[in-house]
Amino acid sequence: MFEIGAKLIRIQTGQKYVIESVDKIKRIGSLFKKDTWYSLKQINGNVDLMVRDDEIKKLFAPIKKTNYDHIHSMDMKELAKVIMCPHAMGDDCEEFAKSIGSNCNECCLKWLQSEVEEDK
Repeated sequence: MFEIGAKLIRIQTGQKYVIESVDKIKRIGSLFKKDTWYSLKQINGNVDLMVRDDEIKKLFAPIKKTNYDHIHSMDMKELAKVIMCPHAMGDDCEEFAKSIGSNCNECCLKWLQSEVEEDK
C-alpha cells in the first residue's frame, strides 16, 4: 500500500513520519500467513514505530507529495530529461546540442554533473 520514503501523518496527534522499511513477517501461530509491517521514523523527532498494515490504514494518512518532493527524489538522468537546457538561452536546444556534438539530454546531464559556477 505505502512505499519506502512515503510520508505519513498520524491522524490523532499530527506527528509526521517517513516509512523506512517494509517487511513481511510470519504471523505468530501460522505456518503460511505473513503480515506486512512498516518501520516508521518520526520526522523532526526521535520516535520509531513498527506498525502492521491494518493499523497503518486506520491510524495514518498519507502526506501528499508536492512537485518539489517529486523533483527532489529524481536522479540526475531523470532530471536531465525534464529540465530546460542551461546553455541554449533563447536558442533551439537540439540545435545547440548538435553544435557541441551531443544531444539535449546528454548536455543537460553533463551540466547537472558539473561544478557550480559562482555568480560574478
